[in-house]
Amino acid sequence: TMSTEKLLTVAQVADRLTLSISAVYQLVRKRKLVSLRLTSGQKGIRFRPADVESFVSSCEVRPEEPKPTSRS
Repeated sequence: TMSTEKLLTVAQVADRLTLSISAVYQLVRKRKLVSLRLTSGQKGIRFRPADVESFVSSCEVRPEEPKPTSRS
């Protein structure tokens, strides 16, 4: 069954992530961002919003917990 959520274009993903279009293509090429290839060529690439959100979550860097200081 096809999801009712609207697929995103490369330009829309670039806008959402504040990246260049070429950076989005690079993420796709490196298989870091899940994409759908609907037709051959670059114009046929689309993205599910949930996959874009998953990518953003995977980029999260949390600060390290402060290490307890030992007192002598």
